[in-house]
Amino acid sequence: LVGGHVIGVVQVGTRRTHRFQARDLQLLQLVADRSAASIERARLDEAERRSRLGAEHARQHVALLARAGDVLATALESYDDAMGDLIDVVVPSFADWFAVDVVDQKGMLRRVADGASGPWEGRLVAHPHPDGDALVRRVLASGRPEIVIRTRRDGEPHGGEPATPGSYLETDPDSEIESMFVV
Repeated sequence: LVGGHVIGVVQVGTRRTHRFQARDLQLLQLVADRSAASIERARLDEAERRSRLGAEHARQHVALLARAGDVLATALESYDDAMGDLIDVVVPSFADWFAVDVVDQKGMLRRVADGASGPWEGRLVAHPHPDGDALVRRVLASGRPEIVIRTRRDGEPHGGEPATPGSYLETDPDSEIESMFVV
């Protein structure tokens, strides 16, 4: 019991003839109580750790938004320079690759900024995803973001919550992309 709620049970048994006594029950109750306290302490520690991680994650997002806001505030006459400066805000603190494509007055798609770090630095030509241009055009047409994630992978599973089935596209295994948004 923890706080009047049953969180589990402790069980014992024997294969030989044995009559458990009241003192055996008291001993097992003590084991159960200490087990419950230990389990609850571990749960509280885990909840505290998750809370700290969540707060740190939120702090990083707020800092990113503040830095992006400062950079974008300079885009008075031309946004090209501000979009270029935005690369330093996003890469590598938020993502390994960042690009901004804009539709010009003639309806043509124009890349105004891109930058990368890590495995893509210095070798990206257009887009890390083989169907990147199609993804960009689909988002432009629909106005809805696209999410691309790797659902099959070797090694340790990624942290975080699993995506809802059907709400994302499977990444191309050759693209080296773990996850990507096109917004």
